Amino acid sequence: MSGAMASDPGTTFTGTARYELRRRLGAGGMGVVYEAFDRERAALVALKTLREVGPAAIARFKQEFRALADVVHPALVSLYELVNDGDELFFTMELVRGIHFDRWVAGGDPADEVSTHEDDSGPTEMTRSLRHAPATGSPSGAPSGSGDGDTYRAPALAPQRPPPRIQLPRLRAGLRQLAEGVAAIHDAGMLHRDLKPSNVLVDAAGRVVVLDFGLVTDLAEERPQLTEDRPLQGTFGYMSPEQGARAPLTPASDWYSVGVILYRVLTGRLPFLGGRDDVLMDKQKFEPPPPRELAPDVPEDLDQLCRELLRRQPERRPAAAEILRRLGSELARTRAGGRSVASSQAAYDTLIGRERELAALQAAYAHTQTGAPVLVRVHGPSGAGKSRTVRAFLDGLPAEHDVVVLRGRCYEQESVPFKAVDSLVDSLAGHLARHTELDVEGLMPRDAIALARLFPTLRQVEAFTARRRRDLATAPDPLELRRRGFAALRELLARITDRRPLVLAIDDLQWATSTASRCSPRCCARRTRPRCC
Repeated sequence: MSGAMASDPGTTFTGTARYELRRRLGAGGMGVVYEAFDRERAALVALKTLREVGPAAIARFKQEFRALADVVHPALVSLYELVNDGDELFFTMELVRGIHFDRWVAGGDPADEVSTHEDDSGPTEMTRSLRHAPATGSPSGAPSGSGDGDTYRAPALAPQRPPPRIQLPRLRAGLRQLAEGVAAIHDAGMLHRDLKPSNVLVDAAGRVVVLDFGLVTDLAEERPQLTEDRPLQGTFGYMSPEQGARAPLTPASDWYSVGVILYRVLTGRLPFLGGRDDVLMDKQKFEPPPPRELAPDVPEDLDQLCRELLRRQPERRPAAAEILRRLGSELARTRAGGRSVASSQAAYDTLIGRERELAALQAAYAHTQTGAPVLVRVHGPSGAGKSRTVRAFLDGLPAEHDVVVLRGRCYEQESVPFKAVDSLVDSLAGHLARHTELDVEGLMPRDAIALARLFPTLRQVEAFTARRRRDLATAPDPLELRRRGFAALRELLARITDRRPLVLAIDDLQWATSTASRCSPRCCARRTRPRCC
């Protein structure tokens, strides 16, 4: 976390002067979630802290908050504030009292509130028991038929359970809300990557809420890359075939996970059973058996939708507009034509009447080719298209120049040290992490340790933590550490510029001096936010 190293991961978080912890709600792979009382706003919130501290974990934790901090939708949990308070990094969000989606559609009472905001238990209990069961015959399913129509058959050792009793009105209403929430994530240019029943809560009013954005990623970053360089992240039972193969993802991957949720609700089991490797391999080879084959009472329309969502080939799965239409969502009419998220994003990024501004940015970039640095301020009223204009300029930089583009943003809802450049340095850390140690070593500034003290996310780059790196002989006072750290940052950026053109872009710089605790119109406009004014 910026400005300070995190406390010992074994240390229990006890709250802050502002946030009083009431009880622990749950824990997952990344964090622990508490119910807390916000004394400043006199409201209950959910508060998530890091469970395991490390540079990469800190970067992911901040990304979890930032990715959807500005997205307001009834089916998505509202995120409030990201705070670095001393040695603690945490964020607050809407406190949702409810139960998991699969329990709700089976008639569960949200008033029981037996679920949590965070449950990364991974595979289901049935799947876990199969992992170490004695093998009888093939450890994975056997095909039925041939070609694209091959159908998976569960291992003989799979326990036979009666289909669950579900309340169809609840399922249809809940599935519609879930689809609207997933579509909202995609419209924001993001992928969830870990949709499963424990990440979808339903409250007493029947409101479906998608939670846990710990694996959210930017659609724009889903470019082809070597599979061995891509980490396998997510819950394997709910992963799409392409996610398990470490291939670039599209919105179709999240829709596959929605199909798995629907399959489990309709049949009482996952489409594929067994250990992780078997399940991931079977998803590459087979289609799961139709839900109606396991539960004959499944309505035909839901059976068909589920089968189509679980197609192996992403391009054969229905897109958001078609899914919403079939679920009876009013939003389907606004997505007429079935445009993909990619085409919708392209339409969003199409600029009209910004030729002069783009020309000014391009002229500024051309001037940097003479060796002179250029500072450009882009200003205008809210909603004028400033961010879209800058994004169009950055995306249009000449590929042959091999430009290094580092993008950052100031968030109104954050209280972190060095707020103006914190996310920019996170982008820098990600850029360096994609290069070889030898390449990065040649860029290292003399005071690399001081820079990593200010911005610990840089420590995910091995060159910053190498034993040969000169450490600080004595702990300097905060002002000296800041001076040395930012001098090192300037040196590092200058060395990058010596090799390749460099463009730094910081969006919403006006929030650099604001604090998360300050009341804002956006805060009061959010229907689900605590009252703060």
